[in-house]
Amino acid sequence: MIRCPLSLAILMILASASWAAAKGRPCAIALRVSSVLAANTNRGTDARLTPISHQLESVFSYTTYRLLSSQQGHTSCAGKPVLFTLPGGRLLHIEPRGIEGGMISMRLSIFHGKTLMVATDVKLNNQGVLMVGGPRYRKGAVITAIRAESPELAAQPAPAALAQPPRAAAPAAAPALTH
Repeated sequence: MIRCPLSLAILMILASASWAAAKGRPCAIALRVSSVLAANTNRGTDARLTPISHQLESVFSYTTYRLLSSQQGHTSCAGKPVLFTLPGGRLLHIEPRGIEGGMISMRLSIFHGKTLMVATDVKLNNQGVLMVGGPRYRKGAVITAIRAESPELAAQPAPAALAQPPRAAAPAAAPALTH
């Protein structure tokens, strides 16, 4: 028979109850979907897009980015799908699947009317943004920016490979020319 002090036994019971409650608790997912009109009209980038302007300008080659709409939704990991309306009569369903390897796993489905246009599974870093170049709209194209965040992941450090972008090797110094 193993003997342990009563205080240690109570501590062990409380810790296991706390762990079980945390394990059974569904994690929260906050979603933000921004619809951006991208065009070549030389009007620059809408100031409301400042948090993602570098990504927009480095991935796409338009001269104008204007925020059309921004929507928020909340659900849990493996929760119910969240529905977002997109310009041009499209609908975006985001269904979180869980947390895998420190990333938020989701199923994205885009519908035009009742027709499924795109369905894909993605994993995003916490507070990561996925840019989806979309259909022609007005005199440009719609870009959909999808951001996902889970407070449960905020306390965890990012995996080392994802925490910092890879660095390019510094160019070798040119030999000095002497005359």
